[in-house]
Amino acid sequence: MKKLRTLFLTIAVILGVSVTTMATTHTTTHASQFNNTQSKYAGVANYARRFVGTRYVWGGTTPRGFDCSGFVQYVFRNGAGKNLPRTAAQMSLVVRPINVRDAKAGDLLFWGGRGRAYHVAISLGNGNFINAVNPRVGVNVNHMGAPTFAGRLN
Repeated sequence: MKKLRTLFLTIAVILGVSVTTMATTHTTTHASQFNNTQSKYAGVANYARRFVGTRYVWGGTTPRGFDCSGFVQYVFRNGAGKNLPRTAAQMSLVVRPINVRDAKAGDLLFWGGRGRAYHVAISLGNGNFINAVNPRVGVNVNHMGAPTFAGRLN
Protein backbone atom coordinates (compact mmCIF):
# COMPACT_ATOMS: atom_id res chain seq x y z
CA MET A 1 0.00 0.00 0.00
CA LYS A 2 2.87 2.39 0.84
CA LYS A 3 4.44 1.75 -2.55
CA LEU A 4 1.11 2.42 -4.26
CA ARG A 5 0.73 5.76 -2.49
CA THR A 6 4.30 6.72 -3.34
CA LEU A 7 3.70 5.74 -6.97
CA PHE A 8 0.49 7.80 -7.05
CA LEU A 9 2.26 10.87 -5.66
CA THR A 10 5.12 10.45 -8.14
CA ILE A 11 2.73 10.05 -11.10
CA ALA A 12 0.79 13.13 -10.03
CA VAL A 13 3.98 15.19 -10.00
CA ILE A 14 5.16 13.81 -13.37
CA LEU A 15 1.79 14.50 -15.00
CA GLY A 16 1.96 18.08 -13.82
CA VAL A 17 -0.86 17.89 -11.30
CA SER A 18 1.25 20.10 -9.07
CA VAL A 19 1.21 23.81 -9.78
CA THR A 20 3.47 26.60 -8.65
CA THR A 21 0.72 29.10 -7.96
CA MET A 22 -2.86 28.78 -6.98
CA ALA A 23 -5.49 31.49 -6.91
CA THR A 24 -7.29 31.82 -3.64
CA THR A 25 -10.80 30.54 -4.03
CA HIS A 26 -13.67 32.68 -2.85
CA THR A 27 -15.54 31.64 0.23
CA THR A 28 -19.10 32.26 1.24
CA THR A 29 -18.61 31.89 4.98
CA HIS A 30 -18.85 34.83 7.30
CA ALA A 31 -15.65 35.80 9.10
CA SER A 32 -17.06 34.78 12.50
CA GLN A 33 -17.98 31.32 11.20
CA PHE A 34 -14.54 30.88 9.62
CA ASN A 35 -12.74 31.87 12.81
CA ASN A 36 -14.62 29.17 14.70
CA THR A 37 -13.58 26.43 12.29
CA GLN A 38 -10.06 27.36 11.22
CA SER A 39 -6.92 25.74 12.52
CA LYS A 40 -5.06 27.44 15.35
CA TYR A 41 -2.11 27.64 12.97
CA ALA A 42 -3.87 29.02 9.87
CA GLY A 43 -1.32 31.86 9.69
CA VAL A 44 1.49 29.46 8.86
CA ALA A 45 -0.18 28.72 5.53
CA ASN A 46 0.50 32.28 4.37
CA TYR A 47 4.01 32.19 5.78
CA ALA A 48 4.69 28.90 3.96
CA ARG A 49 3.70 30.39 0.59
CA ARG A 50 6.77 32.65 0.58
CA PHE A 51 8.93 29.54 0.07
CA VAL A 52 7.28 28.37 -3.17
CA GLY A 53 10.10 27.65 -5.60
CA THR A 54 12.68 26.82 -2.92
CA ARG A 55 14.71 23.84 -4.02
CA TYR A 56 14.34 20.37 -2.54
CA VAL A 57 17.34 18.99 -0.65
CA TRP A 58 17.21 15.59 1.05
CA GLY A 59 17.56 16.32 4.78
CA GLY A 60 17.25 20.07 4.13
CA THR A 61 15.94 22.24 6.94
CA THR A 62 16.59 25.80 5.71
CA PRO A 63 15.50 28.07 2.86
CA ARG A 64 18.68 26.99 1.04
CA GLY A 65 16.80 23.70 0.53
CA PHE A 66 14.09 21.66 2.26
CA ASP A 67 12.86 18.10 2.37
CA CYS A 68 9.18 17.65 3.26
CA SER A 69 9.51 17.45 7.04
CA GLY A 70 12.33 20.00 7.18
CA PHE A 71 10.04 22.44 5.37
CA VAL A 72 7.11 21.84 7.74
CA GLN A 73 9.37 22.04 10.79
CA TYR A 74 10.95 25.32 9.59
CA VAL A 75 7.63 26.95 8.71
CA PHE A 76 6.01 26.15 12.05
CA ARG A 77 9.08 27.15 14.09
CA ASN A 78 9.63 30.45 12.27
CA GLY A 79 6.05 31.26 11.28
CA ALA A 80 4.25 30.30 14.47
CA GLY A 81 6.87 29.66 17.17
CA LYS A 82 5.81 25.99 17.30
CA ASN A 83 8.56 23.37 17.56
CA LEU A 84 7.83 20.11 15.78
CA PRO A 85 9.81 16.87 15.60
CA ARG A 86 12.16 16.41 12.64
CA THR A 87 10.58 13.59 10.62
CA ALA A 88 7.15 13.06 9.07
CA ALA A 89 6.76 9.86 11.11
CA GLN A 90 7.47 11.71 14.36
CA MET A 91 5.20 14.62 13.38
CA SER A 92 2.36 12.20 12.71
CA LEU A 93 2.43 11.24 16.38
CA VAL A 94 2.06 14.77 17.80
CA VAL A 95 -1.13 15.75 15.96
CA ARG A 96 -4.75 15.02 16.74
CA PRO A 97 -5.93 12.95 13.75
CA ILE A 98 -8.77 14.48 11.74
CA ASN A 99 -10.52 13.53 8.53
CA VAL A 100 -8.66 14.75 5.44
CA ARG A 101 -11.88 16.44 4.24
CA ASP A 102 -11.91 18.47 7.46
CA ALA A 103 -8.37 19.83 7.04
CA LYS A 104 -8.16 23.60 7.32
CA ALA A 105 -5.30 25.96 6.56
CA GLY A 106 -2.44 25.16 8.94
CA ASP A 107 -3.36 21.52 9.50
CA LEU A 108 -0.88 18.81 8.49
CA LEU A 109 -1.43 16.17 5.82
CA PHE A 110 0.33 12.82 5.93
CA TRP A 111 1.04 9.98 3.54
CA GLY A 112 1.60 6.63 5.29
CA GLY A 113 0.40 5.41 8.64
CA ARG A 114 0.44 7.18 11.97
CA GLY A 115 3.97 6.78 13.29
CA ARG A 116 5.05 5.51 9.85
CA ALA A 117 4.31 8.59 7.70
CA TYR A 118 6.77 9.04 4.85
CA HIS A 119 5.55 12.44 3.59
CA VAL A 120 4.02 15.54 5.21
CA ALA A 121 2.49 18.74 3.83
CA ILE A 122 0.73 21.83 5.17
CA SER A 123 -2.93 22.29 4.27
CA LEU A 124 -3.78 25.64 2.71
CA GLY A 125 -7.50 24.91 2.93
CA ASN A 126 -9.95 24.47 0.05
CA GLY A 127 -8.27 21.21 -0.98
CA ASN A 128 -4.83 22.77 -1.54
CA PHE A 129 -1.57 22.10 0.25
CA ILE A 130 2.07 23.15 0.15
CA ASN A 131 5.02 20.82 0.46
CA ALA A 132 8.60 20.10 -0.55
CA VAL A 133 7.92 17.60 -3.33
CA ASN A 134 11.18 16.29 -4.81
CA PRO A 135 14.45 17.56 -6.36
CA ARG A 136 12.76 18.34 -9.69
CA VAL A 137 9.83 20.31 -8.25
CA GLY A 138 10.99 21.77 -4.91
CA VAL A 139 8.48 23.56 -2.68
CA ASN A 140 5.16 23.75 -4.48
CA VAL A 141 1.44 24.28 -4.04
CA ASN A 142 -0.70 21.30 -5.01
CA HIS A 143 -4.35 20.35 -5.08
CA MET A 144 -5.41 17.61 -2.69
CA GLY A 145 -4.05 14.29 -3.86
CA ALA A 146 -4.46 11.26 -1.68
CA PRO A 147 -3.08 11.92 1.80
CA THR A 148 -3.64 9.04 4.19
CA PHE A 149 -4.77 11.25 7.05
CA ALA A 150 -4.68 14.79 8.39
CA GLY A 151 -3.77 16.10 11.80
CA ARG A 152 -4.34 19.21 13.84
CA LEU A 153 -1.79 20.59 16.27
CA ASN A 154 -2.84 21.69 19.73
